[in-house]
Amino acid sequence: MNRIVEEEDAFKPMKEQLRQSPWKLIFLLAVVQLIRPILSTAGFFDNFRPQGPLIATALIALIWIGVAVIGNVREPVKVLAMAGATYAVLGVGMAVFLQAFFTWSPEETASIPLLLTAGLIGGIVVNVIWGALLGFVAIGIKKAVGR
Repeated sequence: MNRIVEEEDAFKPMKEQLRQSPWKLIFLLAVVQLIRPILSTAGFFDNFRPQGPLIATALIALIWIGVAVIGNVREPVKVLAMAGATYAVLGVGMAVFLQAFFTWSPEETASIPLLLTAGLIGGIVVNVIWGALLGFVAIGIKKAVGR
């Protein structure tokens, strides 16, 4: 019991941990992930379904893993999970922006409250899990190459 209490890192305030996170990297990775929905919205994948979005997702995943391994990210699971959450927030924000300023047919238009609730909650959960999985892959690669 004394050993647990004596460890300062275990009781480090969450605010301090968040302050020390590599926020520029997290935001940059989230923006890289935004490339896929932007390309999809622009119609880039219209003639390449379903391979186009899958290939783009795989390439972005490789970029995330590569950055975590080559950049020697200290806590890749945490950083990539946070990048996933950041991407979800940015993605929902982008969707709300597009819904508010561009008009589509009624069948294509979702309500903004639905985007903000289901989209944000579901998006955060899925992308945190995805980022964490990529972080575990990065840890495995780091161990395999001795980094």
